[in-house]
Amino acid sequence: MRNFVLFAAMSLIWGLTWAAIKVGLGDLPPLLLAAARYLLAAALLAIGVRGAGAAFAEGRARPTIVSALLVNTGTYGLLFWGMQHVPSGCRGWSTLP
Repeated sequence: MRNFVLFAAMSLIWGLTWAAIKVGLGDLPPLLLAAARYLLAAALLAIGVRGAGAAFAEGRARPTIVSALLVNTGTYGLLFWGMQHVPSGCRGWSTLP
């Protein structure tokens, strides 16, 4: 039963994330929304995770930030752009051969 509850919670959180993104795209450009989402997540993780500051120690700050921007913002920026311009579900598929 515990595994089922954990799976249901994870599914709810995951599903709500995508719904929030779809709503956010109504007001913000995709790259800005992706950047804001990951800056907020990074700030929360940096506060809550012990040793997170080590990623920024001894000259590692710049590579860490560049990597985060390219991987997270770049990848999800393109994904959010797709969500903004491509309908979800199967609407429009009836015109395919």
